[in-house]
Amino acid sequence: MYTRKELTVSKKFFSKYKTISDAIRDAKPGFKVFVEPGTYYENIIIDKDVEIIGKGSVDDIVLFSINISAIKMQTECASVRGITIRQGGKVEEKIGYSAVSSYMGSLTLENCVISSEIGIGIIVTEEGNPIIRECKIYSNKDSGVVFLGGSGIIENCEIYNNGSANVEISSEADPVLRGCKIYNSKQWGVVVMKKGRGTMENCEIYSNALDNVVIISEGYPVLKSCKIYSSEESGVSVVYEGRGTLENCEIYSNAKPNVVIDNKGDALLKSCKIYSGEQSGVLVKGKSRGIIEDCYIYDHRHDHQIHLQGTIGVLRNTRIIDGGNYGIYVESGYPLIYYCTIKNHLVEDIYTDEYSMSSILLENESLERETKSRDDKPTNQSKYEQIFGFNPYDLEQEELKLWLLEEQKKWLKRINAPSLERRQEAEQMLEIIGEAEKELLK
Repeated sequence: MYTRKELTVSKKFFSKYKTISDAIRDAKPGFKVFVEPGTYYENIIIDKDVEIIGKGSVDDIVLFSINISAIKMQTECASVRGITIRQGGKVEEKIGYSAVSSYMGSLTLENCVISSEIGIGIIVTEEGNPIIRECKIYSNKDSGVVFLGGSGIIENCEIYNNGSANVEISSEADPVLRGCKIYNSKQWGVVVMKKGRGTMENCEIYSNALDNVVIISEGYPVLKSCKIYSSEESGVSVVYEGRGTLENCEIYSNAKPNVVIDNKGDALLKSCKIYSGEQSGVLVKGKSRGIIEDCYIYDHRHDHQIHLQGTIGVLRNTRIIDGGNYGIYVESGYPLIYYCTIKNHLVEDIYTDEYSMSSILLENESLERETKSRDDKPTNQSKYEQIFGFNPYDLEQEELKLWLLEEQKKWLKRINAPSLERRQEAEQMLEIIGEAEKELLK
C-alpha cells in the first residue's frame, strides 16, 4: 500500500498540523514537511531525517522562538529550506543564545534567513557538520556564525551587519566558506582563534568596522582567491601567535595597514595583490615572521609599502612599485630579499637603519648584495643571538662547522613536514643558516 511521505503545516482552519513540531513528531525518516506562509511561534527539535520546506516566499514563512534556539539539530541528517528563522526574547547574563544550534550531524540550511535579537545566528559545536547555502545571516545581536569545533560548508551566503564577528572559528573547527559575502559587521569580519582552522575560497570580506580578518592565538586558516577591502581598520591582522596562508588574494583600500603581522604572528602571502592602502601595504613587527612570495604590492602613497620592525622575513619574486616614501623600510630587522623588483618611490626603494641587516638580491642581479649596519660585527652578533639563543661568534671554526651541520640536518628533516607552518619555519631557518655559514666560516 502506498504511503504518502509528505506532511503540510498550515495556519488554515482545517489543517491537521498547525505547528512544525507536531508534524516532525508524526513524520517518519525520509518525510518532507511543507510549511505554508505564516508566523510559527515555537522552537523545533529535529531528531529524525526529515526535510522541512517553506511553501511560498521565504519572507512570509517565519519560525520565531523566544529565549531558546528556534532549531536544535539532534540527528545525523536533516534539512531546512526556504524559511525565515528568528529568535527573540530578553537577554539574561551568562546564557548563550543562538537562533540555530548545530550540535551534531549534518543539517542543511538552504535559502533561509537567520537572525537572533539576543545572541548568535548559528552555532556549531564539535560534532556539528552543517551545510549552509544561499542563506542570509544578518543583524544578530552577537556573531553571525560561530564554530566552536566541528566542520561544515558555508556556500554563497551573505553574512552581515552582526554585532560581533560576522564569522568566528575556534577550538580546532575546520569549516569551508566558499563564495560568501561577509561585510558590515559592527566589529570584525572573520575571526580565527584558539587553534581554529578553516578554508575561505572566493569570498568577499569588506567594510567591517574593525579588521576584516583577524587570525589570533594559534588560529591557522587558509584564504584563497578572496577580496579583502574597505575595513575601517586593517584588511588582515595575523597577531599573537596566529598563523595563516593567503594565496591569490586581493587586499586593498583598508584604512590602516592592509596586512599586519605582529606579536609573534606568522603568515605566508603568496601570489597576492596588495594595494591602495591609506597606510602601509604590509607591516611586520613584534618578533613576527612572514614569507611574501610572487606578490604585487603597490600604490601605498602615504606610507611605506612594506614596513619591517624587529622581524625575520623572506621576500621572494615580488614587485614593490609606485608607492610613497619607501618601498621597503627596515627597522632592527633581518629580512631576506630575493629577486624582487623595487622601484618608483619618493625617497628610497630600500631603507635599512643602523641596527638592521638584510640579505638582498634584486631582479637581474647576479651577486648578492649585503646591506649591513655601520658596526657590522655587533649587528651580526645581535642577529644570531636573537635567532639561535647564543652567539656563534664565540665558537671555534671546527665547532662552528659541526654546529652548522647539525642545524642543517635538523631543519632539513622538517622541510617536508605535513604542517605548512613547520615547512615555512624550516625554509626560513635554512636560508638563515646558509647566510650564517657564509659569514662565520673563514
